[in-house]
Amino acid sequence: RTELTREIGLLARKSVAQHGENVLFLSDNGVYAISFLDQYNLRGVDLPLSDAIQPEIDRINVNLAAAAVGIYFNNRYYLAVPLDSTLGADDATGNNAILVYNFTNEGWESVDSVDDSRWSVMNFHIARAGARNDLYAVNASGGVHKIDASDSDSDEMALSAGGSLESVPVSSSMTTRRYDLGMPERKRFSEIQVQAESAGQSSDFTVEFETENPDSTTVLGDFSTL
Repeated sequence: RTELTREIGLLARKSVAQHGENVLFLSDNGVYAISFLDQYNLRGVDLPLSDAIQPEIDRINVNLAAAAVGIYFNNRYYLAVPLDSTLGADDATGNNAILVYNFTNEGWESVDSVDDSRWSVMNFHIARAGARNDLYAVNASGGVHKIDASDSDSDEMALSAGGSLESVPVSSSMTTRRYDLGMPERKRFSEIQVQAESAGQSSDFTVEFETENPDSTTVLGDFSTL
């Protein structure tokens, strides 16, 4: 064994993944990346890679965090963790959420979960499907699921041992970054543009925005009516 650093501790053994000269892993302070050359700016002097999603990191169940699993695939770091419903709720029963870091965009792009308490990721595997490799997740019931295999409005999951596939509706939300144009002064926005595309099934979503100083939340309405 070789000691890499004494500054950061490893919380989950299976969360370790390598990307080029970087080694990524889950610590008790979040996700870190240690490397010989910090060419991707994955962490500052004292900041973890996961600093931008600290509210989600804080929801990781400390009693189950040692079972978190991670893997690098297709320019992304996938980390399955046990997320409580709210901070301190202590209601997670396994790795019920997958945090995804995109190296191309240099940022966290999603928190993926299944709306069923029986879902829990035990491990990730990369396997060939035809002419290409794909990423698969194995859940606690022994079901093998291909990640990003469909763009439909539901997931097909094996949620019980020996049972048939079950369809679980997908509920999603997207939050953009804050826009301040590099200046703290008050601003007036006169136009908002949203480009949206769905698959064959019908879909709709609600648009809302938040302001600061003064603080407010405004719901613009459903996309179908706008």
